[in-house]
Amino acid sequence: MIARLYPLALLILLLAAWPLAGVAHTSLSQSEPAENAVLDSAPGKVKLWFSSRIEPEFSRIEVTDAEGKQVDKGNSTTSSNRRELEVELVEGLASGTYQVDWNVIARDGHRMRGKFSFSVE
Repeated sequence: MIARLYPLALLILLLAAWPLAGVAHTSLSQSEPAENAVLDSAPGKVKLWFSSRIEPEFSRIEVTDAEGKQVDKGNSTTSSNRRELEVELVEGLASGTYQVDWNVIARDGHRMRGKFSFSVE
């Protein structure tokens, strides 16, 4: 009798756990430059890493200076594993503080946004 109930119990357990697989949302894992970093020289790009896959068509990074002028080249790209997003910066960034605004749509359809700043001495 117990041997007959084992497959049924296993099936019920798997079905109960199924919704939990979609509960975790994508989050920003790492950035380069890091949030609040103070750099000796201007970086050539900003790169973000996410905890799960993002949709390239709906994901972007924008970098602006203290006056709100865009200083990235507008060419956000996603890596082949779709967990990394980067954008190139214009050459010759002056000393100052820069804001990074990012906006992504995760594979599960959830939109995430965030911003942080870094400085160049």
